[in-house]
Amino acid sequence: MTYNFSPHKKLSQGDILRHIRAIANVVGGEGNGPKYKESNIIVVSRNCEIDKGTNSVLVARLARLKSQREEFRGVVRAGEVLNAFYLPSEGPLMDEESYIDWRTLQQISKEELMKMRYQLGCYRCSLGEIMLKACLGSLIEFFTKPEEEE
Repeated sequence: MTYNFSPHKKLSQGDILRHIRAIANVVGGEGNGPKYKESNIIVVSRNCEIDKGTNSVLVARLARLKSQREEFRGVVRAGEVLNAFYLPSEGPLMDEESYIDWRTLQQISKEELMKMRYQLGCYRCSLGEIMLKACLGSLIEFFTKPEEEE
């Protein structure tokens, strides 16, 4: 199973949430301050970190694949883009193809995300176990692959 739907569970690694205010561009806005955008995000922090007394959770933004050039869509689907992890469309849980953009990793308030997790329309789904392992493997590869291999 690629995705599962558990709206009553607590905030967890692999949760995909909608309508989250996240940084979209670090050099946008007045005075070169960050530019924020309502975004779909995935929770990257481990569950044990979320359960601890930390104030923030590590997330990455999702991007709609159809907003990209066809050539780029093909290489993302094939898993050939180091900074992107492909999320296929699968029924009502994920109604369009997307990808996780690892370049958008950022901290967001844990309290805010916990509230949004239970808010109607904000929780979309969670990655299934096999998909979550593949996703995190992609993140590790993004951080550890030598530049000469890119």
